Amino acid sequence: MVAGALLLSAVAVRAADIQLGSLRLAWPEGFTQRKQTPPFELAGPEGQKILVSVMRSKTDQTGEPNPEEQEKLTSFGESFMAKQAAQFGKVVAPLVRSRLAAGSVVAHVVSEDSGLFGKGYFVQFMVVAPSGRLAFFTIEGKGSALEQHARFLPIISSAEWAP
Repeated sequence: MVAGALLLSAVAVRAADIQLGSLRLAWPEGFTQRKQTPPFELAGPEGQKILVSVMRSKTDQTGEPNPEEQEKLTSFGESFMAKQAAQFGKVVAPLVRSRLAAGSVVAHVVSEDSGLFGKGYFVQFMVVAPSGRLAFFTIEGKGSALEQHARFLPIISSAEWAP
């Protein structure tokens, strides 16, 4: 009976697409989706805790590109991420912005701290659709911040927005 309850509360995520709100990603095997509603929560096989918040701008009524709104949300998100990274600890990879082929902006910043129980990481990603949809990702755990960043960058870069 307990095993059945656990199966209902956690869904294993396979190496396949997962849908988080209007965002679709190619996600690796071995992760468990612990929360099916925003903010989405996933747990990794190495103790990673991943939170994903997916939002839609008030101006995004049609899904049509809105460059001004995309830039406004990107600037807001980058400021927020930079503050969060500095509060966590030492920034080991500064904020970087790039653009995916479909026009979404991807930004990321990496920080780590050292404590009594070793190094911890706080890796942040943001994906902003041309229409003004926004997804924030935070990935936390113990170990190398830069290794986790390298692991998740191609995953986040696989993001596609549903219409």
